[in-house]
Amino acid sequence: MKKFLKTIPALFIILVTLSCSSSQKEVNSQQKTEAVIFRFSDSEALRTYEGLQLDASHPNLMNPQISDTDYDTVIHEWTQLHQALGQQLASEDFNWGVTDSTVKIVHKIYFNPEGKITHYFFRVLHPTMADSTKVQLAKVIQAFANNYSIGINRNERFAQCGKSAITL
Repeated sequence: MKKFLKTIPALFIILVTLSCSSSQKEVNSQQKTEAVIFRFSDSEALRTYEGLQLDASHPNLMNPQISDTDYDTVIHEWTQLHQALGQQLASEDFNWGVTDSTVKIVHKIYFNPEGKITHYFFRVLHPTMADSTKVQLAKVIQAFANNYSIGINRNERFAQCGKSAITL
C-alpha cells in the first residue's frame, strides 16, 4: 500500500505533463488552420457564408463610424493587403481569361484579433468570366490568405470589406 501511495504523485505529474502537451498540440493545430474561402458564384458556399453571419461578429474597420483603429492605418493596411494579393497573382501568372483591361472584385475579409485571415468572401463583378477561372482565383486566394496577416491587432475579431479594380 505504501508503494502505491508513493507512486500516486509520480502518476499525477505524468498525467499533468501529458495533458499539457496535448493542450499545446491543440493550440498549435488551431494556429495552423486554413482560412475559409467563399466564392459568390458557388451557391453552396454562399449559403454557408450567409449562415455564419460574420458581419455581425466582425466590425468592419473600413467604417470610421464604428472603428476605433486609426483610419489612415486601416487604409494603409488595406492597400498593403491588395498589393500583396496582386503580387501573389502575378507571381503565379494568374490568367484572368477575359479581354477587358479591368476586373472588379468585392472582398469581405475577416480576421482574428492578431490580424490573421480566417474567412475570405469574394465576388467577381465580371459578366463573362468563366466559373473555372473563379475557382482558380479561389485557390490563389486560399494560398494567400493562409500566409498573410494584416498589420493590425485588436482585442476582438474584425473585418475589412470593399471593392477593388484590378488592372490587367
